[in-house]
Amino acid sequence: MSFSKTQAEEIVEDFEDLKDTEFSVHGSTYIIEDVLVVPFDTESFSSFFKRYQITRNAVELIAVYDAEAFDVIIVVSPILDEASLSYFTIRQYVSDLGVGYNFPV
Repeated sequence: MSFSKTQAEEIVEDFEDLKDTEFSVHGSTYIIEDVLVVPFDTESFSSFFKRYQITRNAVELIAVYDAEAFDVIIVVSPILDEASLSYFTIRQYVSDLGVGYNFPV
């Protein structure tokens, strides 16, 4: 399920205080690098995330994405390899960590 851009931005605001914090899940420990609004469709997201890993400038990257479907991701790096980036979707993060959160509808 996707979000509107406004809904995604609200979610980012709710979770942005997590930046630079650590959490453990599935036997691994991560540092939260960022919380981002991202394209929802798979192809656009893949291209977005590849470019984000190089530029680390999500604001410019999302500005060129012209659609109505968005998602939110938590960008993380493993504690033992901080140069490597991966992500959890916001729903995956909330589910895996048992965080109580009411998503906008």
